[in-house]
Amino acid sequence: MTNIARIDEKQIHKTPRGIAIYPHLTTPDTKFNSAGEYKTGLRITDKVEEQAFLTKMLAFYDGAYLQKCQEQALKELPREMPPWGTGKDGSLEFKFKLKAGGVSDGESWKNDPPKLFDSQGKLIGPDHKLRIGNGSEIRIYFQLRPFYVQKAGITLRLKAVQLIELMDYNDAAYFGVEAEEDGFVYSAPTKTEPQAATDDAIPV
Repeated sequence: MTNIARIDEKQIHKTPRGIAIYPHLTTPDTKFNSAGEYKTGLRITDKVEEQAFLTKMLAFYDGAYLQKCQEQALKELPREMPPWGTGKDGSLEFKFKLKAGGVSDGESWKNDPPKLFDSQGKLIGPDHKLRIGNGSEIRIYFQLRPFYVQKAGITLRLKAVQLIELMDYNDAAYFGVEAEEDGFVYSAPTKTEPQAATDDAIPV
């Protein structure tokens, strides 16, 4: 078998600008993994850039498969689905993730969340209170990780995100809650200022 050029797993790649889909960039998602995962989907809005990026990812996907075949000294291996596909709206969605933690050789470990940058490339500090919601415009920086666990595939490992346009996380929109024409309307309680002490209130 001809030697296959190995994928550089430390190299940082970047995406075109796109729209974040169900991002979990500051707090890991624990729905399917108790250790949690930082993750987001990405829909690239420019169709020319989308096709160019897809072509690039397909080449890496095929290269990773050949690399794993060579490592296993086999001509063929079962293939895992690529980390992209058609979203609910029919558009192409790329999927990026980073494990928040786990256990290796009996030792627990944790990953820091992906680094966040603003539109000007300034690092956003860890003490931020951002709630990054669906529809935010972002650019993703990631690593390619080939794997073989029963099937050969590739992971797009989330490393950093540039926030170009921020949409605040909306709990109602996330659950699909819509406004009704009538009914109960919640009003947040107002804080009452403490009354100043008077001479009459001071015991003797």
